[in-house]
Amino acid sequence: MWSLANEPSASIKEANPYFAPLVKLAKSLDPTRPITGGLLDVICFNRYYGWYSNIGQLYRIEHDIYNEISMWNKKFSRPIIISEYGAEAIPGMHKDPPFAFTEEYQVEVLKEHHKAFDRLKKEKKLAGEMVWVFADFMTVQDTTRVVGNHKGLFTRQREPKMSAHLIRKRYSSNTSRHRDEL
Repeated sequence: MWSLANEPSASIKEANPYFAPLVKLAKSLDPTRPITGGLLDVICFNRYYGWYSNIGQLYRIEHDIYNEISMWNKKFSRPIIISEYGAEAIPGMHKDPPFAFTEEYQVEVLKEHHKAFDRLKKEKKLAGEMVWVFADFMTVQDTTRVVGNHKGLFTRQREPKMSAHLIRKRYSSNTSRHRDEL
């Protein structure tokens, strides 16, 4: 799949004249390969329910993401991939019940997304998911970041957080199911 953009401003008037030559070039290089980067062959979008919207309200995540993807599916009838989702977790920070920036909260955010994703996949409304991001990374200094971005499944030193174990279990069970279907 060709990806022409991440989080494009596709609704502004300059978007079509900007993207049209890129789409034409990509199709000329490989007409069989789907294109994403807005509303093209495959719809990819990023959502951070429970993080950038409604932080702390874990109970809303499954409902909100399910409804949004169902709406996109009905409106556009194209494959949909969630290309980013997740929450930050400061390595080693724990709290029960889960609280923003704890490893437990990050796990619960992912689990709530997975509930919706599993329903949507069964209903053929969702083609795929990609958690953001493999490992924590440094960013510029900012009041919204505490020494970098901590949405990773692993720390900057590549030590697993609780979420890494959750994703490993999820993807290995999906792989086993897929092998059984072949």
